[in-house]
Amino acid sequence: MCKPVKKTPCGTSYTFNDEEKTKILKFHNDIRRKTASGKETNTSGKLPPACEMCDLQWNDEAAKIAQKHTNDCKFEHDEERSLCDGSKFNSNWGHYSQLIWADTCHIGCGLTYFQEDGKWNYLVACNYCKAGNYKGEKVYKTPCDSTPHCDDCVRFHLFSNIF
Repeated sequence: MCKPVKKTPCGTSYTFNDEEKTKILKFHNDIRRKTASGKETNTSGKLPPACEMCDLQWNDEAAKIAQKHTNDCKFEHDEERSLCDGSKFNSNWGHYSQLIWADTCHIGCGLTYFQEDGKWNYLVACNYCKAGNYKGEKVYKTPCDSTPHCDDCVRFHLFSNIF
């Protein structure tokens, strides 16, 4: 997004206000807390608790890139993968593993709404920074016995009473 390409949106761009950003963060962080505490389940039973899982924070640059992507009104992956600081993000949708990727500390989302064949469509995209969801890598570490390595993140501590 360092050198944005000017395009006319295919629909109406929507900018999330602070209250909506807080709700998006709460939704994501509630799932991450549930996972970190070992209370999340799947078809095989409970997932193991996680350690070193960051509390997501809003990232305006990631949101601008997500907004740029939704402005195209195409339900597909975005090829833009880098922020100006050189960090990478993942914009894959439908990947629960990206939502709970422990090293992901920031999120930014965009929304565009448009009419197609007489029906309203709402396209929402979120970018997760630092990128995750890599084949062969663990989504998170367990048990909680390793040293934190993401100093700018708020950590979930399973021994505290935050759950």
